[in-house]
Amino acid sequence: RSFSRPLEQLTRKAEAISRGQYDQPLGVDSEDEIGQLAISVNTMSHAIAEREREITRRAYYDVLTGLPNRQMISLLGDQALMLAEREQRALAVLALDIERFQAINDALGYHTGDRLLCAVGERLRDVLREADAVSRPGGNEFLALLHTHEALNIASLHRRIEQAFDRPVEVGGHPVDVALALGIALYPDHGNDMQTL
Repeated sequence: RSFSRPLEQLTRKAEAISRGQYDQPLGVDSEDEIGQLAISVNTMSHAIAEREREITRRAYYDVLTGLPNRQMISLLGDQALMLAEREQRALAVLALDIERFQAINDALGYHTGDRLLCAVGERLRDVLREADAVSRPGGNEFLALLHTHEALNIASLHRRIEQAFDRPVEVGGHPVDVALALGIALYPDHGNDMQTL
């Protein structure tokens, strides 16, 4: 019994790991070979869970900025559209491009360009509400989902974003003037799905 019961626990733990359940570590009661095996299984389980979290993060978040990527903003957008339809309210998709980004990369280097992308993402998060999802689908492009209960004052939003970028973005000791090209599509006026918007 002292031999078979720990082996049964190890077998159950291995089956749980194969189903993607990593959260319950095995209790280690002894320092013999079975105890050492239990410690190894716990260590392996923790390492697999960490790798899966990292894979998921890389699949759904931009590695550079930490913002949701194209996959994630598409999923968030689909959820937001279902909610907007159910609650009979508007949703705005805001698209932004950093103008002259290639010239900034050419003049100051790609490392500075990368830091600029991070700074622009942070500034956008600051100017928009916490409930609004800001993402970087790729390149020098940003997308935001704006949940709105009333008619969106586009002129006011445009002014707020312009004011946020009136002052240069400080990147590695370089003040960089950032100009943004901006477009807004509204649900349901301009489309009923994320692809269209």
